[in-house]
Amino acid sequence: MKIKTTLFISILTLLLTISCKDKQEKEYFTKVDWSTAQNYYVENISKAISYLDSLKQEGFKGDKTKFYFKKVRENFKRAEPYVSYLNPEVGHRANGPALPIYKEDNGKILEPVGLQKIEESIYDLETSELDFKKEIYVTKGLLSVLKKGL
Repeated sequence: MKIKTTLFISILTLLLTISCKDKQEKEYFTKVDWSTAQNYYVENISKAISYLDSLKQEGFKGDKTKFYFKKVRENFKRAEPYVSYLNPEVGHRANGPALPIYKEDNGKILEPVGLQKIEESIYDLETSELDFKKEIYVTKGLLSVLKKGL
């Protein structure tokens, strides 16, 4: 009888130990949908490129030149944090200082391009129409490269 009592108490203790154990809770991770943010950046860089086309059509002495330039700058600035993070060299070239760049490996000097150079051309009026269109062409290419990286 003592064996039955000991066996019963052992089984009861085992069952109580198993049933009182904390159950492990499963961790659930929600997947973040970044498409809204990505669409925001793509939309703004696309608008900047579109306004560059309008700026090219207007010319650097047109009535709406400053308006289009302002729109290009605004839309680029909205997209800049992300696109420049993904491609810092091109982002810096697109909106960096309007200074020539010396390439040490081949000794060439690259002419300044980007939004700040276009701004100088618009406000200083010390460039030709051909040079202005070239600046826009190169800047549009830089923005297109940034857009492809999104």
